[in-house]
Amino acid sequence: MNLQHCRFRAVFWMFMWSALFSLAMAIAKTLDDSVNQVSLIFSRSVVGVTAAMPLFWQAGFKVHFGTSRLSLHLLRIILVSCSMGCTYYAYRHLPIAYAASIGQTGPLFTTLMAILLLRERVSWIKWVALALGYGGVMIMVRPSDGMIDIGTGVALAANLLAGLAIIAAKSLTRTDSSETVLFYATFGVLIVSGILALWFWETPSPSDLWRLSVIGIAGVSSQYCYLNALKRAPASFVTPFEYTRLCMSIPIGYFMFAESPDRWTIMGSLVIIVAVIMLTLSDRDAQEKQKLEERESA
Repeated sequence: MNLQHCRFRAVFWMFMWSALFSLAMAIAKTLDDSVNQVSLIFSRSVVGVTAAMPLFWQAGFKVHFGTSRLSLHLLRIILVSCSMGCTYYAYRHLPIAYAASIGQTGPLFTTLMAILLLRERVSWIKWVALALGYGGVMIMVRPSDGMIDIGTGVALAANLLAGLAIIAAKSLTRTDSSETVLFYATFGVLIVSGILALWFWETPSPSDLWRLSVIGIAGVSSQYCYLNALKRAPASFVTPFEYTRLCMSIPIGYFMFAESPDRWTIMGSLVIIVAVIMLTLSDRDAQEKQKLEERESA
């Protein structure tokens, strides 16, 4: 299969990821207020574990248990659980296009955490991109008196927590396989949400029960689509297509919830998109430079 065909398929899988992710968030927004975040995450995790079980079974569970960094796995489980809860809260309480726009700041938080925690060396282009991305957030949220509303704050917290989880995963993959990292996260979130459900579980109505099932299936399927995209093209090629989520969110918000993004949301989103594309291109250039140096030294 030639490179162009592989990339075409990667784009297709990214569009599928975007559609399924947006579908899951839109349906979460239609849930009754009595369905709390714990019930939602637990239901989502049950479906996720069920879908991932054949993969772990085929590879052998004993392989995935082996780790010398259990404490970091536990920390990542907490980060992923909290990030999921914040993400669902944001999409349920904010206009869906606005929540999706805030969601684009994820790579900015990940880069910032890599600088602070992993001591990664950063070029001036990345610093400019980070500053530009921060400016895009300020354009969107337009904080009055230095205050940000709860929904926006939770959405930003979701990206911060997700960034920390990614940094933890990067550290873990130095010693553990990606299957081991996925194994602990998948079952860990199920256990954490299951324990919390003992106190906070609210039995959903039949209409909400099928919605929770669809959210779980769409969530797991979206991860599958993203992984398929990464198999067929480098992350530097795939990442910019995450912005198709905005293309999906705007019509969904308009037709399902009568929501229209204002000019500040659109302007801020465009600024953030430019910033993250700058980060992506900077990473690609750095990787190509490293490969060139490796060839010359070989």
